Amino acid sequence: MAGVRRLMTTEHILYLSVAFLLGLLLREFLPSYIREKGKNLATKEDIEAITRSVEAVKNDYSVLQEEIRNRNQLRLAALDKRLEVHQNAFTLWRKMHNALHGETLMDAVVECQDFWTTSCLYLEPRVREAFSVAFHSAANHKSLLDLYRGRQGEGSELIEASYARIIAPGDLIAQAVELPSFSDEEIEQLVSDGA
Repeated sequence: MAGVRRLMTTEHILYLSVAFLLGLLLREFLPSYIREKGKNLATKEDIEAITRSVEAVKNDYSVLQEEIRNRNQLRLAALDKRLEVHQNAFTLWRKMHNALHGETLMDAVVECQDFWTTSCLYLEPRVREAFSVAFHSAANHKSLLDLYRGRQGEGSELIEASYARIIAPGDLIAQAVELPSFSDEEIEQLVSDGA
C-alpha cells in the first residue's frame, strides 16, 4: 500500500503542479491577453468609425467639388455670351449717344430698348439698370432741350442730370468686362517661369 500511496502522491503532486501552472497562467497571462484583445477590438471599432467618417467627408467633398465644377462650367459657358452682350450694349449706347441731337435718335432708342428686352439678363446688374435709364432719358432729352431752348439758364440742372444718365452706361460697361490686372507677385512669377 505504501507503494500505491507514493504513486498517488506523485500523481497528486503532478496534478497540483499542473493546476498551479494553469492557475498561474490564468492569473498572470489571461487578464493581460483579454485586455489586449479588448484593446484590439476597441481599436478595430474606432478605426471602422474613423474610416466611415473619412469616407463620408470624402463623399461630401466630392459632391461639393462637383457642384463647384458645374457652377464654374456654367459661368465659363456664359462668359463669352456676357462679353458679347456687353460689347453690343456698348455699341448701341454709342450709337444712341451719337444720335442724341440728330434725326435718328428715336430709332437708336428703339434699337436699345429691343436689345435690352432680349439681352438684359446677360448684362451685369449695374449696367442693366444704367442702360435702361439711359435710353429712357435719351428718348426725353430732345424734348427737354426744346422745352428750355431760349430760356437763359433755366432747366440747365435738369438737362445736365439727363445727360449724366445718358452717358453713365459707358464707364459701367467697360468696368463690367474689364479683366483683373496682374499683381506684382504674379508678374514676377510669370517672368521667372518664362526665364
